[in-house]
Amino acid sequence: MVSDGAADSTIRLRGFPVELAKSYYVIGKDGRLYGPADLATLAGWAQTRRLKPDSILQDPDTGVSCRADSIPELYVALTSPAPHGGLGCLPALAIVAGAVALLIRHAV
Repeated sequence: MVSDGAADSTIRLRGFPVELAKSYYVIGKDGRLYGPADLATLAGWAQTRRLKPDSILQDPDTGVSCRADSIPELYVALTSPAPHGGLGCLPALAIVAGAVALLIRHAV
């Protein structure tokens, strides 16, 4: 991993930028926007089942909406079993695993 120098929250993995501090709004069942929350926070919510795979997220920069499970950085947290205790390092691992999945998808 090498920083691309553009921002401390963006790193380059095999030449692809990965923005670690990316944030999204969560569109609640009531239609209201909540957040924005960064990927680490969203991964934590996924592990405690506050965020579901079919939850709708909205990019605050573009206004584009998508399902939470379509964000590679959140996929692992959304599909792994719920923890029995504290979260430990699971949210950080989910972000790293999602970044790796994104890189594999772009490398093929």
